[in-house]
Amino acid sequence: MSELDTNSIDLEDTFCLYGHPTNPYLLKLSSSSLSIIPKAKPNAGEIIPIDDIYGCLCMKTDANALPCHFTIYIYSPKNSKGATSRKSHLHRAHRTFTYSSYNEHEKNYAEIIRWHRYIKHAIYLRRNLPRKQLNRKESNFVSCFFVVYVYRRYCRKST
Repeated sequence: MSELDTNSIDLEDTFCLYGHPTNPYLLKLSSSSLSIIPKAKPNAGEIIPIDDIYGCLCMKTDANALPCHFTIYIYSPKNSKGATSRKSHLHRAHRTFTYSSYNEHEKNYAEIIRWHRYIKHAIYLRRNLPRKQLNRKESNFVSCFFVVYVYRRYCRKST
């Protein structure tokens, strides 16, 4: 039985926001949300529901560089401004984190891949998608599916 066979996901590690290597963040992943907590201000964190995350991407830097990068793509519902407006729309955003806890590039990249796998697993659990899709090498189907899913879920209700 692999680590991903259970419905409970608990992962926690320290990352930095891309471009800000001196500001560490504590990322906590559960099966229902991703918490992003600045270590300098633990009460000023952000909680992103897994339902709002539609994908993630791992990126290597140069072979000589230690850090690896990890991007999370988010569609979060936002209400339109104005007292009379009841229409909601989606706000598209992304967060890119840098990981460099180990002194070897390959170990850092392996940890980023692990986070990618766990986030992908959490997305599949929340959307009740077949588990056989988790092991597919091609991610184009998954990315397209999530964009269509999010569009149907939020945009059609508001029109």
